[in-house]
Amino acid sequence: MSSRDWEKVARLLPGFDPWVDAGDAFHFDAERADRACDFFPLFLRHAKGRHAGKRFVLEPWQEAFIGNLFGWVDDAGLRRFSTAFLYTAKKQGKSSIAAGLVLYAMLFDDEPGCEAYSCAASQQQSAIIFDIAAGMIQ
Repeated sequence: MSSRDWEKVARLLPGFDPWVDAGDAFHFDAERADRACDFFPLFLRHAKGRHAGKRFVLEPWQEAFIGNLFGWVDDAGLRRFSTAFLYTAKKQGKSSIAAGLVLYAMLFDDEPGCEAYSCAASQQQSAIIFDIAAGMIQ
């Protein structure tokens, strides 16, 4: 049984109600959403900044973002969302969330043929997420 009230948590993203367009093709799997969100504090530690070395405990809006990404599936178990765009203010942990999502998708999502990409405007920017992911693994 889920420890989160996903009806409430999934709607924390402003202007987004995932149930509106889900139709009959997709359903919300609370176990998959929980597994993705639980991955962060169970397996990841922050790699840099003031939280370096501390467990990666998600804020409610981060749980909503990650839960919606991984909790919505079709009857075959394939995810509804294969692309995500996270837009938030500076110093909100976007790079750390992205690094954690890449690690989760590659290692624990059970999606056949999973590929994870992180795009940036420059090689220097793209190295940021790689370096954070590598630090989380270490």
